[in-house]
Amino acid sequence: MNNSIITNIMIDLLLNEPQEIDLPQLPETTQSYLVTTTQIEEHFEQLYRKFLRYSRLRKHKYVLFFAYHLGLMIEEATPARKIILRSKLSAHYQTGIYRTYLLFEPYGIAQIFRTSYVNFTILRTMSTRDFRSLCN
Repeated sequence: MNNSIITNIMIDLLLNEPQEIDLPQLPETTQSYLVTTTQIEEHFEQLYRKFLRYSRLRKHKYVLFFAYHLGLMIEEATPARKIILRSKLSAHYQTGIYRTYLLFEPYGIAQIFRTSYVNFTILRTMSTRDFRSLCN
C-alpha cells in the first residue's frame, strides 16, 4: 500500500479537534446485564444492522463507530462466544471490524469522529504488514 495512505491515517489518529464530540447512541441493550448468549447475540445483531445501514448510506464515521463496538464485543467475549459472534460476519467484515477496534482502541472511540481520511474499506483492504506498521 502507498506510504501516503499510512501517513494520512497516522495524521488522522493524531488530530485533536474538535475537543468535544457527541457520540451516537447505541441500542438500548448496551448494558452490563447482557449475560446470556441470546442477549449478547441479539445486541450484536442490532449493532451489526446499524453497521450495515450506515455502510449503505456511506456514513463512514458511523460505520467505523459501529465496527469498533462490534470489535469490542468480540474482543471481550468468552472464547466460545467469540466463535458464535464471528460466525455472524463474513470474512472481510471480520477483518475490517477487528482492525477498526485495534486501531482506535488506544486513542478512544471519539477519535473516529475527528478523522477525515480513514474509512472501513481502507482498513479492511490494506495489507497485514501495512496495518501492523500503523499499530506499532
